[in-house]
Amino acid sequence: MPEYWMEIRKQLPVVLIAAFVAGAVAYALSARIEPVYEVHFSYIVSLTEREEPGEYTFDGFYALQATDLFTATVAKWAQTPEVIVAAFNEAGIPLPTTEPHQVSRIVRADKTAPQLIQVSVRGKQEDTAMALAEGLQSVMERNIERYDEEGIPALQFRATATDAWVGRTAVSVPIISSAAFLIVAFLGLNLVVLLVAMRAVDTVKR
Repeated sequence: MPEYWMEIRKQLPVVLIAAFVAGAVAYALSARIEPVYEVHFSYIVSLTEREEPGEYTFDGFYALQATDLFTATVAKWAQTPEVIVAAFNEAGIPLPTTEPHQVSRIVRADKTAPQLIQVSVRGKQEDTAMALAEGLQSVMERNIERYDEEGIPALQFRATATDAWVGRTAVSVPIISSAAFLIVAFLGLNLVVLLVAMRAVDTVKR
């Protein structure tokens, strides 16, 4: 056991220097990562018009079911690449990529309740993200109007957007650099112990 401690104390300056270098590199790289802005708003979906049928409909059960299904449709619809591209065009913002999967990741829409959709729009600048969110709302409004015109005459839906809020997400530079320092220090010390153990085994074999 003393041999381990002697080797650790001997190699400790080297391990600490390597850990400090790793922490500094991690700090420099993470500091260059730009923050991401997310515009958050919600859609409240409602049934605006309904023809009164001539038979009993279980107290509006079918109307509520249709609204729930349409809410799920709108949530998926808002994340399709063609809708997002149309939102970029509506806002007059250049499309950052033509890869469909990357385009779809810019907008996230989750159906969190039977008539509620939570939407988040990502952007590198706050004004760009807000403009894209407004463009998305305009495109979705037109699409829903077209759906009502061409859909079932007995049912017409409305998706009302709430006021938007902009959030800012940035990486924690101190945490990343500290983690890099600790990881390299831990691995370095364990490597020293492993080398001492291998040396001891080799001595015993001889």
